[in-house]
Amino acid sequence: MPEKPNQNEISTVLKNFVEIENPKSLSQFCVDGRKGNGPGIYLQALGGSYHLVTLNWLLSGGKASEYQEIQQETFIRLRNHGYHISVHRGGHAHEDKSDCGFADNNGTIIKTMVNRGDEIWELMTQVEPSLESEKQTWQEIQQLVARAEVDKLPPGETLINQAVDGFQADLQTLEGEHQEIAAIVNLKRNTSLDVDKNQKTQAFNLDLWYILDQAKDLGLDEKKSLLLSLGLYIATEMVLVENKGKPRLPIVIRR
Repeated sequence: MPEKPNQNEISTVLKNFVEIENPKSLSQFCVDGRKGNGPGIYLQALGGSYHLVTLNWLLSGGKASEYQEIQQETFIRLRNHGYHISVHRGGHAHEDKSDCGFADNNGTIIKTMVNRGDEIWELMTQVEPSLESEKQTWQEIQQLVARAEVDKLPPGETLINQAVDGFQADLQTLEGEHQEIAAIVNLKRNTSLDVDKNQKTQAFNLDLWYILDQAKDLGLDEKKSLLLSLGLYIATEMVLVENKGKPRLPIVIRR
């Protein structure tokens, strides 16, 4: 079961969402709730632009030999559609670790989505019962993701370097420790979380509305992109929070 949220804390988080007049003018960094070295207004996705690379790669069959080609194709097409390419590092970066939890644990997250697929589906449908009708699509995604060659993916620091050096990606550096109290799924268009303002009630925030805009422009199946994004988001929470012995974060849908 998802944890019950502290309503006072959640209310504070939700008050820190702001309207965005021109989303494409902003970077899209990670769901990470820590404060960065730039302004706190930006879009949020798993690993920044690597969220879209991962969707495209998994929905294309997940072959390790095709990862670099799909990465390049995704970044180029996103940029051609006017989106920023954006990634982050953090103060805990070392050796081949970038301190971007999604980039550093990409393969583990995908494996978790497969190995705990039934549990993830139950969590998804508890917070969003309307998804119950999409169980067949979820099973198709599970079969597809199970075939992904995740053990051959590049390490996190390599991924960040490839985005910055090869595609001049916007780069954010985050500091401090994780203190997230919730995982927010933001469906309200033209809004995002002001991360700077939200430091007293840190939260993971997934701007799903913006991810689906990008998936559409990439020609990806919207229904599968939605379910796969939610699955990866919950799997990321499991790897970065629960696997480290911390309590499961409540999932909150913002409409």
